[in-house]
Amino acid sequence: MQFLSFSFYLWGGIIIGVSFIATPVKFLAPNLSLAQTLSVGRVTFKALSIVEGVAFLLVTLLLLALFLFKEKLSLTLLLPVFAIAMVLAIQYLWINPILDMRLLKIIDGETVEKSNLHQIYIFLEGMKLMLILYCGFLFKVQS
Repeated sequence: MQFLSFSFYLWGGIIIGVSFIATPVKFLAPNLSLAQTLSVGRVTFKALSIVEGVAFLLVTLLLLALFLFKEKLSLTLLLPVFAIAMVLAIQYLWINPILDMRLLKIIDGETVEKSNLHQIYIFLEGMKLMLILYCGFLFKVQS
């Protein structure tokens, strides 16, 4: 279970680095236009989505392996992992496609209506990060 704990902490660190440090900081770069900044962000978040998909798949496979080896997995351990899956599903299937369409319109110079989806995304990203770090703690304690 130590490896699971490490996997969650590594995943959490990646989210902190990309979503909460690199993303806001790039908007402070004085020589980048908004379109360039958004274009970089689009590529960055596509890469993050792939990394997160792999991380979630790895965690799921490790949990399955533990289950197959008759390891005791309580609901206390599984519910936060399920909650992470739900947040990822909401982000990938609902919010990300809409935000990506809006972003492409902005890059193309179009005006878009105000939306609160970005704030919802940030909230979900924070909730996902807390759940991931909590899972890291739970699996560390369980070891």
